[in-house]
Amino acid sequence: MPAKRPRLREFRFEIFFILLSLLPSLYLALGNPNTILDWYSSDDGFYYFQVARNLASGLGFTFDGLNPANGFHPLWLLLITPLFLFAQVDRLLPLRLLLVLSALLSAGTAILLFRLLRRYTSMWVAGFVGLLWIVLPRLHNLTLHTGVEAGLSAFCILLFWLFLVEFSPGADNRQTLRRLAVLSLLGSLAIFARLDSAFLVGFGGLWLLLRLWQPATYLFLHGGLWHLLFNMLALWMFGCDIERSWGRRRFYNYFFLTGIGAGLINVVVKTVMDPQGLRSAAIPTIGASGAIYGVLLAAAILFPDRKIWLIPFPVMIPMRIYVLGMGAIAFFSTLGAGGDNISHVSHLGGMLAGYLYLRRGSWFFRARNSISDWQRHRARRKFEVYMRKNRDEPPSRPDNWVN
Repeated sequence: MPAKRPRLREFRFEIFFILLSLLPSLYLALGNPNTILDWYSSDDGFYYFQVARNLASGLGFTFDGLNPANGFHPLWLLLITPLFLFAQVDRLLPLRLLLVLSALLSAGTAILLFRLLRRYTSMWVAGFVGLLWIVLPRLHNLTLHTGVEAGLSAFCILLFWLFLVEFSPGADNRQTLRRLAVLSLLGSLAIFARLDSAFLVGFGGLWLLLRLWQPATYLFLHGGLWHLLFNMLALWMFGCDIERSWGRRRFYNYFFLTGIGAGLINVVVKTVMDPQGLRSAAIPTIGASGAIYGVLLAAAILFPDRKIWLIPFPVMIPMRIYVLGMGAIAFFSTLGAGGDNISHVSHLGGMLAGYLYLRRGSWFFRARNSISDWQRHRARRKFEVYMRKNRDEPPSRPDNWVN
């Protein structure tokens, strides 16, 4: 069967972005010369234009034609330099072409935003964000009026991140290497478009290498319906009163911090125990149980004497005893063979992360108090020395002293 050709309807958002950005720019580029002269409002843009014109004329990277210039982002300068070759024909023609080029970059950025957000949201939400990129006055002024590298930098960064989120190592090593080479090339272009983009590119490399999203997303995956139901039951039983006591925002912060902390501790322990990644480190960990154990610890600290009915036994025990028992079971289970498909290390990691978070204000308490006492004692000694030196001297303005 022949491959199905994509219909024009499938690219309606992309076509709309191109027309919306390009048609007004074409109208302005072909219009009154005074409009072109008044269009660019940035001194930095004039600096780029002058250096590009000198470079196109064979005068090198200079602003005045004599002294070497610096302080520019190389990719934008190399991109606009060919446009200034047409200055010999018409001095305004490079500016007209630059306006069209900036419009195409703005449309391309909107398309990349649309395709990136469409992976995680609806098509209409992604389309609305892409539309905002084109029509918002501040962004429009930054990408089209200034004549600097902002539009090119945004386009290169989004292109890099779109390829980054779509990257997945394949079974074929050659294909994976080709994808990595393309990704490296796009990252280099983003850096050359604007040098401080190296931070975003470096973060993207760490994102890909360390898979930084997994310590948060594993909380939402479960091994089955019963796993999910028991976790949600425990969250409802022990988390409701904590949320009422702390407030929704603080409780959410605590829940996710303990869950992420449990995941990170689990990764560290597995890496230490299995550095080759052939046994336990190769087994994925999923579920919010680490965060649930963090909630249990918070409940024991906030409500230590609250009675818990130990289902199915008709026994009532205090909350702190129940949580200590659960922690002890998780600890001794960690020492066992580990054949029950339960990550007890994550349970203990959630409790440890919760304890560190709740006790963060008391770290080095004695040392901080000693330093504060020393500072107060030093200030008092200075004051006493000052008073002894000035005890017999009259005030400089006696009329200002009122008893």
